[in-house]
Amino acid sequence: MSGIGANLDLGKTIKAIIEARLDLRKKKKFKKADKIRDVLKNIGILLEDSKEGTTYKLVHTDGK
Repeated sequence: MSGIGANLDLGKTIKAIIEARLDLRKKKKFKKADKIRDVLKNIGILLEDSKEGTTYKLVHTDGK
């Protein structure tokens, strides 16, 4: 596989998005943080917040 994005590391990208979302939450920009959560959920990435931090898992989005 070659071309733009061929070396993209999905895990690192998701972690960077999570960090950006956490920064928004710290700044009390909850609507923007919630929008990120919603967009990720729509593409099959479920965020799970806990006292220890935010983790994610990949889920099916086809309604099954």
